Amino acid sequence: MMTHNHLKRVGISKANRIWIYLSLTALICTMAMQGVRTGEPMTRTRSDRANSDTISIVVANDYELREYQFIPEKSSTRQTRTCSRQTDPQWRSPWNRVFNLLKAKEDARVKSAQELHGQFSKEATVAEYSPDRLYLFIGVNDQEYVPPAFINKAQVFRTESRVSLKEMIFVDDIYVSDIAWSKDQRDVIMLLEQRTIKYSLWGIFRLISGHPIPLNTYFLRVLDLNTGDIKDTCLCRDIEDGVGVITSAAFYLSSISEPK
Repeated sequence: MMTHNHLKRVGISKANRIWIYLSLTALICTMAMQGVRTGEPMTRTRSDRANSDTISIVVANDYELREYQFIPEKSSTRQTRTCSRQTDPQWRSPWNRVFNLLKAKEDARVKSAQELHGQFSKEATVAEYSPDRLYLFIGVNDQEYVPPAFINKAQVFRTESRVSLKEMIFVDDIYVSDIAWSKDQRDVIMLLEQRTIKYSLWGIFRLISGHPIPLNTYFLRVLDLNTGDIKDTCLCRDIEDGVGVITSAAFYLSSISEPK
């Protein structure tokens, strides 16, 4: 690099030397910034990875919305936000938005199961591949008078070998409501829903009239595909006529406070 003495020996004036120094400094800074932008990505900390891998779960009805976050790396779940008609004067029920997204996901899984033509399971009601298509989640609903997307049996297969890694049977009115894959595709995350009936005076009246009031309890089940281990976490209990979905909660939370 050219130094101050080099510049003096070649007979460059002081003003020009100052201009050259400023230009070189600007060039060095530009190259340094370009190196940051084009160089190897910086190693992310554990916290960075955890935040980027966070999975959101939304549970809602006409009266309230609850948001939960699950971090696969830490196997931790926490409630991050609650909104309700009582606390938000501009409340708009998110029930339809949550339900419609869940319905779209269910329809896609039913279609995927039909396209398998019984290759993995002749009973398959719903199916979903992992993002890299190395694994396949198969859900079965063998109950009468229950919507097909309410899964009471499930299996996870290794796609290439068609070997079943895990088989699960759900009882006591527990169904698989939604599923997701962890970012490293090492875990299958399942949102479980348990349905009961409200037995208050009004609930009994509704039951007799043929329109019972459902109470839903939601659990998060994590299946480790490497070990086959299962971990269950209860999210919330007795949500009246609730609906739950695994998704980015921002889509719903941003719409709640809009004017009616």
